[in-house]
Amino acid sequence: MRQRPKALQRSTKPTWPTGALLLARLQTMNDRDVVPPSPQHRQAEIVQHVLREVRAGRHLKDVLTDTYVTERAEADTHDRVLDHPEVALAVGEDIVAEMRRLLHT
Repeated sequence: MRQRPKALQRSTKPTWPTGALLLARLQTMNDRDVVPPSPQHRQAEIVQHVLREVRAGRHLKDVLTDTYVTERAEADTHDRVLDHPEVALAVGEDIVAEMRRLLHT
C-alpha cells in the first residue's frame, strides 16, 4: 500500500491543548485574556433579568435596585431598559412612566 506524502498525512496529535497543557494554560490566563462583554450584551442580560423577575411577581423598582442590575448598569442603562418594548409590555406604560419620573427626580 502506498503511503501519502508527509504533508498530506493527518496528524494524530490534537491541535488544541489537552490534559496538563490545558491546565497549565488555564493557570497562566489573566484578566487580559478574557474579553469583557460588550455594553449591548450587558444591557440585553439586564433586560432579560428584569423581565424574568417582573414576570415572577417582583416590582420593577425593586428589580432595578438589585445588586445584579446595579453592578452591571452604566449611567443610562435604566433609561434603555425602560425603553425596551418587552419591559413596557410586561409592566405597563404607566409603571414605566412612573419609574422614569422617580429616576429623574
